[in-house]
Amino acid sequence: MNDARLEHVLPTRPELDAAGFLPWELSLEVLRGEGRIRQFAGEIAALHERTGEDSNPLMAMSLFLRRVETVGNNRPVVLLVRSPRQLQAAIYMQEKRRWGVPLGFLRGLDWESGESSVIAPLPWKAELLCFALSEVVSRGGARLAYAAVDVGPNAPAMADSAGATARVLPAVTAVSVVRQHRILLGRSFEETLGRFGPRMRRNLRYYRRQVAEKLNAEFCPHLSAAESGAAVGQLTERGVSVQVRADDVRSMQQFLSARPGLFHMGLRAGDVWLSHLTGLRGGSVTYLFQQMNSAGFPSYSLCTAMRSYFLEHEIAIGQREINFVNGTCTYFRQCCESDRCCVVVAYRGPAASLLVRWVAPHYNPPNHPLNLCRSGKAVSLPHPSGNVAPGPAPEPAPGSAA
Repeated sequence: MNDARLEHVLPTRPELDAAGFLPWELSLEVLRGEGRIRQFAGEIAALHERTGEDSNPLMAMSLFLRRVETVGNNRPVVLLVRSPRQLQAAIYMQEKRRWGVPLGFLRGLDWESGESSVIAPLPWKAELLCFALSEVVSRGGARLAYAAVDVGPNAPAMADSAGATARVLPAVTAVSVVRQHRILLGRSFEETLGRFGPRMRRNLRYYRRQVAEKLNAEFCPHLSAAESGAAVGQLTERGVSVQVRADDVRSMQQFLSARPGLFHMGLRAGDVWLSHLTGLRGGSVTYLFQQMNSAGFPSYSLCTAMRSYFLEHEIAIGQREINFVNGTCTYFRQCCESDRCCVVVAYRGPAASLLVRWVAPHYNPPNHPLNLCRSGKAVSLPHPSGNVAPGPAPEPAPGSAA
């Protein structure tokens, strides 16, 4: 086995023995298309249960398939990581297509929180994701693959690990980042507000009072599907504070329809809808997928007012956490817990290299995986054959850390 690697990217031999697999024993199986994926639904469901992911509605296979379906030209892909003993990981991804032709570009479903892509035992999620993306680019027909995985608040910062690297193809980069997308709820609204800063506490109270007194707003926590559709239709027609396409809203409503725990809420003044949000409840966690706020009321901060009502309602029914799926704005991140997220990017070939090094910085936000990997560490993963030859560290990408 090649000893040239980042020590904190792969666990030690005793740890892996305890886990029941060794890195050179792992193999990858690539499932492309819904029909092929459903053939392995039972095995993936068993992995769900064994890893405790069955309580997370974001990891349900049916929801994954519907989310990819609504995107348009993408097709679902699942990467299965196996050891001789059992299935170790299943990774949900989507493959970009143009005119129905696969382009070989794979990405995870959410790179803001890393919560809905990797089903695996928590201690090995990052390591198994690194292996899977390296293999799918090396042998699985992909040119570029990236995904993120939530590894918890106490995980080590992989990008800060020190060690030698080996010359491997494809280029694999892992970087640890901190994400804020979860609010822990107290036993009462006042207790929850007490965890926030003074400005946030003041604004949640003030803007809620403003819409109630000056707009005579009514909070509607239990909208039917028809009422929700009417609210979304009116908001998209009249204009919203953050522009969204009506087709995107309808797609989101479609893939969430008939899901257990689905809910819609609204805030209205008479016949005018001011705000609308949609989410899922799974156990004691509430997942917020989308919030729309009417344009034309800049002095009322409808987003803040609606979330004040929303937080109080979820606390009253006994929920313990609010999860902003795919993240939230900077303003509300101040109230969120800090979780560590591992972002992994693997690519090969000149086209993918051009995309990562020169195109991504101009078209993607700084926290996008293709930009984060420029400041990450290259990692060396022992392949199943164990015969990767050691060599000098690769040249860092322009703008990356030395």
